[in-house]
Amino acid sequence: MNPRSASIETSRTILRRIALSDLESLHRFESNPLIMQFTPSRIPQTLEQTKTRLEGQIAKQASLEPFGIWMADLKATSTPVGWFMLMPAENSQLELGFMILQSHWNLGLTTEVSRALIEYVRKQTGIGKIIAKTNHDNFAS
Repeated sequence: MNPRSASIETSRTILRRIALSDLESLHRFESNPLIMQFTPSRIPQTLEQTKTRLEGQIAKQASLEPFGIWMADLKATSTPVGWFMLMPAENSQLELGFMILQSHWNLGLTTEVSRALIEYVRKQTGIGKIIAKTNHDNFAS
């Protein structure tokens, strides 16, 4: 199977690679102050900032395989509810990151999707150690 066309399923979601058509959904996450408060930039992004970042990520995607960024769509509605990344980090580790719409916080989706994504990448690479960083005030994460 071509990793670019691969999708990853969980009980409630389908993960697929991000695409330019995800701009509106991605901006819905990145323009929300509550979602952005614990990110490195800490401030809501403009549509143009989100577009620039999305285009950059898509341009790098092929060179990162099987790592990268996935959009999580609910199976029941095909609605994007979050994005998840698994990217190379320091010391041959991988870093896990995500953003989820507030309406889907505290439902276990992050854990469900993260486990599936980690398992997918482990099968592709055999890599063992994965890290996730969070702000010390971000208790839910």
